Amino acid sequence: MKKEINDQELDLVSGGTVYISRDKMRVGFSALGEKYNLKNCTFRQANDLAQDLWEANQTLGDAAFDALVKSEMQARGWI
Repeated sequence: MKKEINDQELDLVSGGTVYISRDKMRVGFSALGEKYNLKNCTFRQANDLAQDLWEANQTLGDAAFDALVKSEMQARGWI
């Protein structure tokens, strides 16, 4: 019998992830275990920032990448 991996288990396999919710306007950092409300930005801006940072920093570890995105969002006043 095959067992599908649920979202929580997938996160454990792939490591840290930055989650951005369009409906709730929240960002979560799984490697840091933190969640914040987004403010002063659109979902698109937050998502684009995370994607741009990922493309430029793919060699960072999970916690380091989460910390980078968090820091950049804080600097912009988005969290």
